Amino acid sequence: MPRPKPLPDVLPIAPRGAVDAVFAVPGSKSLTNRALLAAALARGESHLEGALESDDTVVMRRALRAMGVAVETHGDEWVVRGTPKGGKPFEYTEILPVYEKYQ
Repeated sequence: MPRPKPLPDVLPIAPRGAVDAVFAVPGSKSLTNRALLAAALARGESHLEGALESDDTVVMRRALRAMGVAVETHGDEWVVRGTPKGGKPFEYTEILPVYEKYQ
C-alpha cells in the first residue's frame, strides 16, 4: 500500500476586514416541513421565505390543509394561517393515503 503524501506546511491567512454580504442557502425539505408544522400550530399568519418545493413538502401542505390550515404558495414564499385554537388538535376533513403521490 502506498504511503500517504505529507501534509503541506501551514499557510497563514490574514484577515482582510469585515464581510458585507448576503448569502442564500438552498432550501431543505426537512426544515420546510418543520417550519410548516410550527406555523400551523401558531396563532395568526406566518410567512415562510425560502421554502423548498418537494414531494414531501407537497404532502405536508396537503395534510395541513386537510386539517383546516390555510397554506398559500407564492414562489418560495409561503403564507400559513395557523389554527385559531393556537396549537390545539385539528379536526380531520379527509383521509390521506400516505402511499399516493400528490400534485
